[in-house]
Order: sequence, then structure tokens, then C-alpha cells
Amino acid sequence: MKFAVLSSFLGAFFSLLLISSSVMAQSAPESEPEAETQDSDEVFVISEVEINGLGRTKEFVVWREFDFELHSPTTRVVLEESAQRLRNMGLFAKVEYTLEPKGDSHKIIYDVLERWTILPVVKASSGGGINQLIVGLYDINVLGRYLEMGGQYERLGPTNSGVVWFRDPRLFDQRLWFSADVWHVNRIYTLYDNDGEEEGGFLLQRNMLALALEKEVVWWFRFGGRIQVVQDQTSLNLIEDDIRQLQARRGLPEDTLRIQPGLTFQLGRLNQDNYLVEGAQLNLRLDGTDTILGSTFSFGSIESDLVLAKTLPFKSTIAFRWLVGISSTEAETHFYYIGGFDRVRGFLDARFRGPAHTTANLEFRIPSLDTSWLVLQHVGFVDVTSVGQGASDFADITAASAGAGIRLISPRIYRLTLRLDYAASLVNSGDSAISFGVQQFF
Repeated sequence: MKFAVLSSFLGAFFSLLLISSSVMAQSAPESEPEAETQDSDEVFVISEVEINGLGRTKEFVVWREFDFELHSPTTRVVLEESAQRLRNMGLFAKVEYTLEPKGDSHKIIYDVLERWTILPVVKASSGGGINQLIVGLYDINVLGRYLEMGGQYERLGPTNSGVVWFRDPRLFDQRLWFSADVWHVNRIYTLYDNDGEEEGGFLLQRNMLALALEKEVVWWFRFGGRIQVVQDQTSLNLIEDDIRQLQARRGLPEDTLRIQPGLTFQLGRLNQDNYLVEGAQLNLRLDGTDTILGSTFSFGSIESDLVLAKTLPFKSTIAFRWLVGISSTEAETHFYYIGGFDRVRGFLDARFRGPAHTTANLEFRIPSLDTSWLVLQHVGFVDVTSVGQGASDFADITAASAGAGIRLISPRIYRLTLRLDYAASLVNSGDSAISFGVQQFF
């Protein structure tokens, strides 16, 4: 009965969201309701541009986003698209524009409100006799040039981990997105059986170099490639004695090296308007490796994530995420580990594992306080996941939960969202009802 009710509930919402998203995807995005009353085919000639409100950000960063050219005919749709591109960068809490007649042409005036983008990362936790401390710093607008650089250090017991990264969303001043990451990570994985009982665990030490390049063809489609070089080593260091004994009977996963190329595709786009989001976006990733490339094993994987969001009255939002991952690997270190951290709330992190999973999340968000510096948002949600050996196992729900939460959002500071959720399990027994973090769950 529980499965039937849950499936019917999710099916109704998913159908509604898919219908609304297909409608949104048929036309170019329009960010302001009043723009719908304007003649989208009306032709303008822009002879002058004025940009007000820039502080750190260089003016050329704004100019790169324009789809129109000076002294050439353009339309309202093109002007709206240019403004939306500025909003989607994340640098500005507000982007507005006005047109002033100037003889046979127009002057366009942009008023922007910059966000604070230099953000510290601080996290401290303790459990199972192990203390964890994470500190870091990153900025998405280095030197005011829309470049992202960041670094993070993690102390887990006596081990040290870290990551540094670089992003250039406009490589060579083109609509090319480039990223480079270097990782040295230590992470403890606790393994659970179908009843949620511990059956082992190990420490994974991972060294990784990742490079990616993507090209935007049109606003609703981009594609690219990436390559990862990953070295994994496992041990029983830092593992509690009882779990160590359980894992000793199973044996440790083999150490591996993989040189892994891949392809990426993005269809659609999520449009930002301050803390609100609207649109439909599908990301698809195809990865694989083989011993001929120098890897110690061969496997292939396909992953997709679909996000749909619709803004409703009272600045409320209904949002849906659907994740699918299927891999041919038999190595436990490369399984999907699904849990309450970022997939299905109400369960321990990495509670379920397998070479294939599908996960769905549905949220309704509505604010009760909305100011330029602080927003209090209330959230109701349902999370569902199915983890197995392949797509044939997706018909059986592995875990599901429902609950409510709050978000404290500062629109003036980039991605500053404090999240607190309480989840009750619907399918399978949950053991971690409260979860918290920074940024939206998705």
C-alpha cells in the first residue's frame, strides 16, 4: 500500500512537471512578467550602453554576455536573453534594464547589484572517535574577471586531504567553459547490508586530476569532453575495531588506476532571478576506460540528471530532480553510494550502494520573509531512490522519505544558503532524520 500511494503521488507531480517543462522549453526564456506584454518582434537599434552598479566586476565581463551589437537591429527577445545571461552568472543579485529613445536609435541602461563572491568554507564535525575539520576559500569573480579559483583543506583524524580548482566560464572570451581540479582525498566508507546493519568499512585514499571543456552552441545546448586520472587506494586505517573485523572477512577492494575520458551534453537551462530558479535542464555524461589506456580495469558508465523548476505565486517554487547512474564496474570503490548527504534525506550517508541507481527529489519552496539581505524559505519535500545492479532493479524502491525544512538565504552573498531539514522515512528504516548543510539540496 505504501508503495502504491507513494508511486501515485510522485507520478502525478512528475507528470505535471514534465508537461510544464515541455512548455517552457519551447520558447526562449523571459525573466520578467511585464516583458510578456511587450512586442517581442519589435526592432531596436542600440547605439549606446550604460552600465551602473559595477564595483569589482570589470565592464568587459558584462559586455561579453550581450547577444546584440551596437548600431545593428535587435529585438526584445535578444535584449531579454542578454539580461538573463547576466543573472545566470551569479555575480549579481539584481539585473534590470531600461531603454531610452535617442533619435532613430535607443540607449540601453543596465542597473546591476553586485553580490559578495569571496566565500570562506568552514566545517567541523566529530563521530566514531574521529574529528573532522574543513577550511577553505573560493571566489567566482577573481580580479573582477569572472574567473573562479578555490582551495579546501580537510583534516580527518591524522590524515590530510585537499582540493584546488580553477574555472573559466568564458575561455578566450568565448562561450567556452573550462575547469581544472586536483584532489587528494581521504574518506571513510561504512558498508551496510539490506537491513541497515554494518557489514564492513574501509578508508579510501583518492588522488585525482580532472580537466573539462564545454562549448555552448546555443543558449539551450552545450557539449564537451573531460578526462580524469584517478588513483584509488584502500586500507583499514582509522576504521573502528568492530568494523575492521567485519571488513577483514570480506577483504579490501583492490587498488586501482583509471584514465577516464568522457563526453558531456547539456540540454535546456535553469534561469536565475535572485534566489528564484526556473526552467528545465538535462545533463548527460558518458564515461569509460580500458586497460589499453593504461587503466587497471575496464568499465563504462552513463549518468544523467534532470532538473525542472517553476516559479509560482508568492515567490514560491516547485522543483524536481531526477538522477540516473548506470555503471558496468564491479569495484566497490566505484559504486554509487546513496544516502542522506545529497540524495535521500532521513538516511545515513552512503547507506545504500550499487553499480546503478535512480533517485528523484521533489520540493515545494515558499518564503515567509523576503528582504534584500535575508530570505526565510520553507520547504516540503519527498525523496525516493532505487539502488541495484542495473536498470532492471529500478522498479523496486530502495528507500523513500518525506519531510520539511527551512532555508536562510542571503541574496547579496553568492550561494549563501543555510539548510535544515527533518525527514521521516516512508520506505526502509531511516536512521538520520535531521540533516543540514549549505546551499539548496538541489
